[in-house]
Amino acid sequence: PSVTAGAIVEYRYRLELTDHWSNRAKLIFRLDLPAQRIAYYFKPLEYPGVRPRTIEFRSPARRSERPIDGWYEFLALRQPAWFEEPDSPPALQVTGWVMLYYTYGDQNRRVTASYWDDIAESHARKFAPSILPDEDARALADSITKRATTAEERVRRLTAWMRSDFHVVESTSRDTLEFYGLLETDNGRVALKQRGGTPEAAQLAFATLAKACSLKVREVRVGNSSEFYFHPNMQDEAFLPNRRVAVRLDAGWYVVDAGAQFLAPDMLDHLEESQIGLLCGLDSAGFVTLPVASPNRSQVRRTADLELLPDGTVRGEITFAVTGHLNDQYRRRYEGVTGAALDTLLRREVNWQADGMLLSDIRIDRGRRGEGEMRIHARAEWPGVATVTSKRVILQPALLEARRPPRFTSSERRLPVTFPFAWTESDSIRIRIPEGWKAEALQAPAPVTSPGLADYSISEHLEDDGRTLVTRRSLVVGYEGNLGIPLENYPDLKKLFERIAEHDRLAVSLVKQ
Repeated sequence: PSVTAGAIVEYRYRLELTDHWSNRAKLIFRLDLPAQRIAYYFKPLEYPGVRPRTIEFRSPARRSERPIDGWYEFLALRQPAWFEEPDSPPALQVTGWVMLYYTYGDQNRRVTASYWDDIAESHARKFAPSILPDEDARALADSITKRATTAEERVRRLTAWMRSDFHVVESTSRDTLEFYGLLETDNGRVALKQRGGTPEAAQLAFATLAKACSLKVREVRVGNSSEFYFHPNMQDEAFLPNRRVAVRLDAGWYVVDAGAQFLAPDMLDHLEESQIGLLCGLDSAGFVTLPVASPNRSQVRRTADLELLPDGTVRGEITFAVTGHLNDQYRRRYEGVTGAALDTLLRREVNWQADGMLLSDIRIDRGRRGEGEMRIHARAEWPGVATVTSKRVILQPALLEARRPPRFTSSERRLPVTFPFAWTESDSIRIRIPEGWKAEALQAPAPVTSPGLADYSISEHLEDDGRTLVTRRSLVVGYEGNLGIPLENYPDLKKLFERIAEHDRLAVSLVKQ
């Protein structure tokens, strides 16, 4: 009770992990609270041929040169608190930390030039026998790619077949797989025979089909940007935990995630886009940069057919449709959600957050294909949203955005901006005007543009002899994979989204006829 604003609170805590497996443990030096002193004590595993190592990432810590009673100390002083900001890079990419890990045998003689060659060869040797096609696989590949004349067309047909005819089960539990009549397997031929399996099995199945089409196939090891961005100097294969498949085409190596259920066949998870992957071969290794999907691949389209009542209430039907990365995210979040929980999740995740908006009769249309467009329908009502006087009605017709703050509101920023993926927003809102009223002159704001990054436009016009007000809004972000904004450019980015918010709040005046 005696703590007031500006008071200094001192704290101390100690965490002991006994017999804790410290291989690849992360020592983080930016906590939720500021700290005068952060110390980690580490006692290495004592085993013949095993050697402890560390990789430091902008670490502010000092490591003791020699152990004290077998314990090494990592000490950092006067560390500020970690503040998360919206649309930031992954936390471990912009703060200091240390990773502990062990090497053994030949790994103790790591050399930068050869380490990834050895890892690539090891994965390639395991991968090759798992994707050898048999007669059944060749017959299936022929039936899928019939009349395809180019390697590109064969790959498109194979990936489309994997999405439509191969049942991917996310769980690796044996009981779950048995429920679907599947066996756990690390062989592409077996996975094809049972037409299903885990995401890992899907990668092997696709690679087997591609090899049956005489295409050059390699395994690709990739990480994701949930914690940090991989760089080849980070010499531990734990940084590249995921398997993908690369097929050699005329334009280069084409990387496929055959286990993705809710993305178009030519898309990768957004956490893998623009990341570096290890191309695994028996005779050579290399790195490839994974592509970034263009903004039109991840769309959110909102349509509304509404009516304005004499008391200023607006009500009607709204539809929200998503594709690409948005489709992938929302399908996972809405799985099994019903009733009141669906209403709450809808408001939070789909950005229908206008103050006073009431939702009812919510329906989700998932369609027949997981990677296809997902739609959400609802009945919406905004009680008294328009200002009504004896002579005028003032209405902000971009109802789904008008009451939302700009994307960036803080005048200061500590971290650069990183958007999760490129996307497009398209709104079409129709509002029927009450009898006896008409719209005054409509505004026509100029488009808002940031070359190479974003485009925004909004327009209004009348239809049905002036009885229907139509608002169309468009926002495109992330041209040519441009998703990262340096910290020094934040003021300009903030102004960009403030201008967009200003246009979203433009009002229309109705007067009596």
